[in-house]
Amino acid sequence: MGLQPETPELPRPPSRSPLPAPEQRPSLTRAVMFAVLILLPAVAAVIHYLVVPLPVLRAWGQPARLEVLSQPSGAEVYLDGHRLSALTPTYTEVQRDRRSHEVEIRKDGFVLLHRSVRFDQTELLTVDVILQPESRPSFRPMPTAKAAAPPPAPATRNAY
Repeated sequence: MGLQPETPELPRPPSRSPLPAPEQRPSLTRAVMFAVLILLPAVAAVIHYLVVPLPVLRAWGQPARLEVLSQPSGAEVYLDGHRLSALTPTYTEVQRDRRSHEVEIRKDGFVLLHRSVRFDQTELLTVDVILQPESRPSFRPMPTAKAAAPPPAPATRNAY
């Protein structure tokens, strides 16, 4: 039986991994942990409180329902100058945006109401108002000054 010649062990090529060697990773790991634990919640809080609430952001691309209610019911509703087809209580579908919109509510005998509404502040969009009666002049007759009674006639004396 013959001896097999020993093959020399070839050196392995260096690793081409994009990550540094384990002994060099702690600074990168700390930076990533800092970003995840500190910066991400801070950015989410700023977006949530100052820009758009998270529930609104989640439903941003979908139409939103704007409900308009009034006491008494039966008022006409105008959204940005366009009349809605139904009287209160009613609703309409709107696209969310970051602008202010004007809602006008009209009913004969009641004071005209204007409300400014933004579609990016809350998930549920509702305008609920109590209409105030107009102050109209009454049709009762105005009090007049009574005519002064004529002075009594002087007494006449008969001469006999």
